[in-house]
Amino acid sequence: MECNGPGNRRSPRKSADQRHRPARFPRADIRELPRRGSNPVRLSGRRGLYPLRQPRTHICLRGVCARAETRWQQLLRAVLLSSVVMAQVWGAPQQQRASVVFTLDSSSLSLVREASPLLLSLNLDSNYIVNGWIDKHIKDEKLLKLVSPLAPAYMRIGGPNSDKILFKETSSQEKRQHGGHVPRENWDYMTDKQWVLINEFTEKAGLKLMFSVNTLLRNGFSWNPDNAKLLLAFDHKRGLQHVNFGLGNEPDMFSCVFQKFIRRQNLAEGVVNLRHMLDSYPNSKSSIIIGPDTTDVPSSTWYLTGFLQFQNDTVNAVSIHHYYKKGGKAKLQDFYDPTIFNTLVPYIEEKQAIITNTSTTAPLWFGETGTTSDGGTANLTDRFLNGFLWLDKLGVAAKMGVQVMCRQGIYGHSNGLLNINNMDPNPDWWLSVLYKNLVGLGVFNTTIPTGSVRLYAHCSKTSPGSVVLFGMNLNSQEYDVNIKFNLTVLLNGKRLVLGFNYSLPSLEPTTVAATPLHLPAFSMAFFVLEDMKVSACKK
Repeated sequence: MECNGPGNRRSPRKSADQRHRPARFPRADIRELPRRGSNPVRLSGRRGLYPLRQPRTHICLRGVCARAETRWQQLLRAVLLSSVVMAQVWGAPQQQRASVVFTLDSSSLSLVREASPLLLSLNLDSNYIVNGWIDKHIKDEKLLKLVSPLAPAYMRIGGPNSDKILFKETSSQEKRQHGGHVPRENWDYMTDKQWVLINEFTEKAGLKLMFSVNTLLRNGFSWNPDNAKLLLAFDHKRGLQHVNFGLGNEPDMFSCVFQKFIRRQNLAEGVVNLRHMLDSYPNSKSSIIIGPDTTDVPSSTWYLTGFLQFQNDTVNAVSIHHYYKKGGKAKLQDFYDPTIFNTLVPYIEEKQAIITNTSTTAPLWFGETGTTSDGGTANLTDRFLNGFLWLDKLGVAAKMGVQVMCRQGIYGHSNGLLNINNMDPNPDWWLSVLYKNLVGLGVFNTTIPTGSVRLYAHCSKTSPGSVVLFGMNLNSQEYDVNIKFNLTVLLNGKRLVLGFNYSLPSLEPTTVAATPLHLPAFSMAFFVLEDMKVSACKK
């Protein structure tokens, strides 16, 4: 089995803080420059502009300066990559502004679907239970205030350590050792106090909790549900409601990560068992189950297909993981190369085909996703540049019917929405908040872009009847976007308009030769063939 896929994490016990601490940059001299030029995206007519760009400043590191773009400096508070990186991407000579046309016609203004309000959801790595971060920070007022604007959303707790964690009730006098590791059994523990803290946080933040249950606890080939029963009984006793569950995290990679293998049929049987357990408690009957949370390596297709065939349509969502690149292999140019962006559509199409072919009725979720895996790419996935792939993924997913995407992660690593050192917002947090506040649920039937100028259209949240366009320009050249509205119908070159009191206009034909009949590009036609004297048409 392939063991080097983007979703694989080889060391589940190593602290995320230790593995992905960002490099420290020398002190930068930042000086504002006067603005010049105009916005890269111009819309004709009355409009609301929300151009999100890197701040335009001079960034001087060790005496070497590079020019970046200018807008929203205080808002983003982004630390720029470095003088060399900025020179590669934004330091190119200014070119003459080009233009593109974005057409909104009667076809594209029809809604292709309604996106879920939970599309942009969140992940929190289970390692933060093991290393005690939950105990220290989950009651932090700053964390609550920064996560709340992203609601409504799921908060999924997953990651490799979720399959090494057992729930444990403790007395009020018992003190928990840091990490909770018992060498003989090789398990980590989540205490009842931690579980209550997690539930209280999600409720205050307006989030729905999704917890990945340990599936490595087994009796032979079968899942051992005893610890899950203990957790559900505690929920029932404390009145904790609306907790949702998954069984296992990336089971297709267990042979690489844990040197164990769980057959597809056995995992599916465990999911059915979990459903029966949830239905036995009144406060858990409405809980949903997602699965199997497989990775995006090629071998995961085999595992996903078999699981769906055996699970008897038990899961409420088919949950998979997706990253564009492994964190350690991603390069700067990957974050603005359209060919990387364009790999997402065939990936979703492949998984949707598997769902259809296995007669599964559950929708597709990305139970864990981002831009690069393994904690991200230092000094890239926590910067402004990462937003291109993230915003495009939101546009593609909504258009193609992905119902939920749990962004990895809220905190930590190099791809967290919040900075691992001080919990300050990274640029993607601002981007996600803008998306939540501006982009509505109605998805218009526009073509998914494949080039460097990528735009999507949704209903807007700002006012009834308004439309929001969002997207990006991946070129060093600025573009004017001309919005072309085409809501009319022409008959023989004349516009059809209702008359007074909604009366029909004159529908005058144009007489042409019998042959050939001219059919213009992208048109529909009615040809009346007179004097044919067809007997069947005389009645």
